[in-house]
Amino acid sequence: MDPTCGLVDKFRDLVLNLAWEQLCYLIYYHRNIDQLNRQLLKLTLERISVQHRIDEAENNGEQTEDNVLHWLHEVDELSNQVQKFHGESQAKSACNITSCPNPWLRYKLSKRAEAIAQEAVKIYGNRNFDRVSYRAPLPSMPELTNREGNEGIDSRVRIMNQILEELRKPGVNMIGLCGLGGVGKTTIAKEVAKNQKIFEKVIMATVSQELNIQKIQGQIAEKLSMKLNEKDEDVRVVRLCERLKQEKNMLLILDDLWEELDLGKVGVERNSKINEGCKILLTSRNETMLSKSMKCQTIISMGVVSKDEAWELFQSIAKLSIESSNTNLKSIATKIVQKCGGLPLAIGTAAKALKDKNIEGLRDYLLRLKHPLARSVTGIKEVDTILKLSYEPLSPEDKYIFLLFAILSHDPSIEDLLMYSVRLDILKHTQDMGDARNAIFLIVGKLKSLNLFLDSFSSHHFTMHDVFRDVALSIAFEELNAFIVSHSRLNEWPDEIDLQCRRGICLQESDICDLPEELHGPILEFFFAK
Repeated sequence: MDPTCGLVDKFRDLVLNLAWEQLCYLIYYHRNIDQLNRQLLKLTLERISVQHRIDEAENNGEQTEDNVLHWLHEVDELSNQVQKFHGESQAKSACNITSCPNPWLRYKLSKRAEAIAQEAVKIYGNRNFDRVSYRAPLPSMPELTNREGNEGIDSRVRIMNQILEELRKPGVNMIGLCGLGGVGKTTIAKEVAKNQKIFEKVIMATVSQELNIQKIQGQIAEKLSMKLNEKDEDVRVVRLCERLKQEKNMLLILDDLWEELDLGKVGVERNSKINEGCKILLTSRNETMLSKSMKCQTIISMGVVSKDEAWELFQSIAKLSIESSNTNLKSIATKIVQKCGGLPLAIGTAAKALKDKNIEGLRDYLLRLKHPLARSVTGIKEVDTILKLSYEPLSPEDKYIFLLFAILSHDPSIEDLLMYSVRLDILKHTQDMGDARNAIFLIVGKLKSLNLFLDSFSSHHFTMHDVFRDVALSIAFEELNAFIVSHSRLNEWPDEIDLQCRRGICLQESDICDLPEELHGPILEFFFAK
């Protein structure tokens, strides 16, 4: 057989195949256009699904992975390309004045549609991400909203510098800060935490009177951008310990200790070389506990502020228009400050309640301070009265939220407060969950501005000073007629409790194991047990 014939046959087949491929673009014009539209719809639906996952992650404070963002960009680019394709095809078809389709135009459009559809298939195949987001490292401390006026007090600056000086010493790894409730220990601790010159990472966790190891572990883990999903406390300790080993220069602040805390349960092996890079600052009212139980190497005592500092703090917040000629206004304001007993917490709260007030407002406030509550919860009647004076002008909704917060114990989340508020129908003017959430944010912001609420370990949580919480629980007992058991050794349900007039029952850290089989409370609104 002549070899030339074989070459001719191959060349003929090649030409025919190429011709058929090109002819198919004309024959399958509508199919290629439909296939492009189907692939675009499929890709668009998948993009919506991925975007939902991204939105959910961002609501949890996470950041989107770069490869996911690149994939979204590719989808958007292809979508724009398809829109441009359809726009051009319609324009070119409109220019064709003959009734017969233009074969050359259909050929080009069909070929281009197939190419774009294949690109869509390729992008769709890249959609399977291991994860769409990651938890970005948190800053050492969030910016605080209730810092007004505290920074420049000389005695507080000296204490903060003393703490920083001790932390710089190589042989010191645990420091205690002690003082009365309301004296400003937490504020100083937060100011120390903001100092970025000594430590690469600073973590602050609130311990509080209601010792909850898992909660402390969770706060530390959140600042380390790690998730502790395990329920077993020992497993959580091991994971925390392994993570803390990675930190070479860290300060751990444990605020508001009431009793001895086993540091090993929060991942700190104090006597081990693996935690040499971790120093600890503890705050407490109990100096003996810091010294003997926690074995702090240095203990710094924090007293009340001086008269001059108290006035400086009060005026920096209240911003009263005191002129040299207006001696009466200053005299009344000075007497109010004296009633605060040198406690920055009381001074700040009174100052915020009297901000920009005239002499009549100050005179009325002082008059009521001179007649303090008959029964003191905190041991300082004036402090109790100052809180009550900030509480009384609140709206009924604000009051209920304030008292509900105290009942819910330390550091509840915005979502917790929202859930209980909706269930108890506190926010009567709201129409849906969106309205209710906005209302909660507004109320929390208002109570923060009055010093009644404070920032906590994350932007989704907030807290209340222990001094104010004690008074708030007392108010809840009186105004809500609530039966409250908190940190009590009461181990059985009291028979003398009359539920006929109780609006609420709250059991916090009590030893009551057996509850009544039935509760007959016609006006009972809530039952909270922890």
